[in-house]
Amino acid sequence: MKKQDEVLEKNEEISEAEVAKGKKCFWIGFAAIGIAFAFLLLGIALQNRDYPWLDPVIAIGAGGFGILALILIFKNYSYAMYDEAVKMDKKYDSQELYRIPLSDMNSIKQKFLNHQFELQEDGWLFKKEFSALKDSVSYCVRVTEGNDMEETLNWQLDHIDMNTKKGSNFCLIIFAYMDEISEEAKAFVKNYGKNMIVSENALDPYRQMTAILVAVDKQNLDGWYMDIGKKHKISLYAHGCRLIKKCLGIV
Repeated sequence: MKKQDEVLEKNEEISEAEVAKGKKCFWIGFAAIGIAFAFLLLGIALQNRDYPWLDPVIAIGAGGFGILALILIFKNYSYAMYDEAVKMDKKYDSQELYRIPLSDMNSIKQKFLNHQFELQEDGWLFKKEFSALKDSVSYCVRVTEGNDMEETLNWQLDHIDMNTKKGSNFCLIIFAYMDEISEEAKAFVKNYGKNMIVSENALDPYRQMTAILVAVDKQNLDGWYMDIGKKHKISLYAHGCRLIKKCLGIV
């Protein structure tokens, strides 16, 4: 698994004017669908009338606007999603990390074991749960130590044995116990969480894996992670946030 890149980086050269034009054309496409349906309804309403011009007009009107709608929507879909991603990125960029009171590493592991998680040979805690929103979600929890969040993340992702974790829709949760949580570490946790949220909910809604980082201060046992809030409940990231609060008894 590759490290999550900045989700908007590849589109950084797109101008605001280009995005605005693409988004406008995208919504014009939906208006064209409405006009196509209006032609069809007109044909139904006048079907008993003896108008020789009716069938050609309905066919040309409904077909023409229907084709136009498909072209505009599919051609400009990426602009609409990019615009949504930019708005979401700004929203979560202004949000602070969520602080949770935790306990020592063994106690955290035990809390997940108490919720029927299985401790596997690679050190990950695993559980597959039914979800009405996602069919099923496979949770993978790792409780570890590390004073560099990025190095800890990359090492854990490189060494997780996915062959022993049957299922789909994976949500990885990594608790990294640190001697001291620097502002740099908090910034990494925030940006990584933000990128995961934006990527899943705006740029790639069909992705089947996400990850949540929780930085834990060894001294005061405070944990910090990027919470998704009350929106986007269907996302894997939201499932993970709910699991953290459920297993750790956080209201």
